[in-house]
Amino acid sequence: MNTKISSVILAVLFLVAGVRGVHALEDRGWPKEKTIDGNRLVAHQPQVDKWKDYSKLEARMAVELTPRGQKKPIIGALWLEADTDVDLDNRTVALSNLHIVKANFPALNKSTVEKIQKRLSELLPQSVTGVDLDRILQNIERTEEIARTLKGSDVPPKIFVSTAPAILVQFDGDPAFCPIPDTTLAFAVNTNWDFFSDSAGKAYYLLNEDTWLTTKDYLKGPWSVASALPADFSRLPNDENWKSVRDHLNGNAKLDGGIPKVFVSTTPAELIVINGNPELASIEGTRLSYVSNTDADLIFSLEDNSFYFLVSGRWFRVKR
Repeated sequence: MNTKISSVILAVLFLVAGVRGVHALEDRGWPKEKTIDGNRLVAHQPQVDKWKDYSKLEARMAVELTPRGQKKPIIGALWLEADTDVDLDNRTVALSNLHIVKANFPALNKSTVEKIQKRLSELLPQSVTGVDLDRILQNIERTEEIARTLKGSDVPPKIFVSTAPAILVQFDGDPAFCPIPDTTLAFAVNTNWDFFSDSAGKAYYLLNEDTWLTTKDYLKGPWSVASALPADFSRLPNDENWKSVRDHLNGNAKLDGGIPKVFVSTTPAELIVINGNPELASIEGTRLSYVSNTDADLIFSLEDNSFYFLVSGRWFRVKR
């Protein structure tokens, strides 16, 4: 195995296994990045698939490898299994017999992938301690929620695609609005966006960076820049809970790049933003190309004339 692949393996090892005592499956601080000898690796948060009888853990992780001298990463995924021992008193989990079940890097040939998996399996520490129990349970809950949404099939989450600037407003179910006392406003509590409704004007308001957007129909749009906010915005409580909103009450009325397209979803969804029409750059030695004018992990295959999109450790496909 050449030194480039070996360096990449060490980077993967660093990020997948961590050092003893590191909470390898915690969701804070992801994605994780490591560069060794110019070879860069980004590891995305592991997704727990199953925890059978709370003794056998199955998880997967999406990774991006950028060998030295290359600009576009090699995208792939690792599937992991481990035995578990739960410490309820300290709310932690110890992993043992940690091993890689499968590795998948579509841009690499089968032999190279097998070498990577074999080498990683040899180097991977078999135990990791101090993993946060509650974070594993939360991770499983998210996985089960997606599984319920997909009704047990391989149907992908809703995937929005835009060739112009766009944002995705994700709700956990239908928007749940909480009225703000002494105002005609209410704020949505089940999204991480600053999203408001105004019963007086029968409109919705969304804070995107330092610009307010507004619409009469949050699902269908159209959205426009709010030239002025309802007067009741100035009556928001003057405390830390509303500080970030109050700091932007006099937000910009113009956007240099134009109004972004606003996608709204009440079910799990993903957004792919492409800067214009897809531009394909071939991956040497394969019949694959990557879309070079997007930050998304988007691959095109000449084998079946399809686009492949990597999200949450899973690949989804659509015909061109």
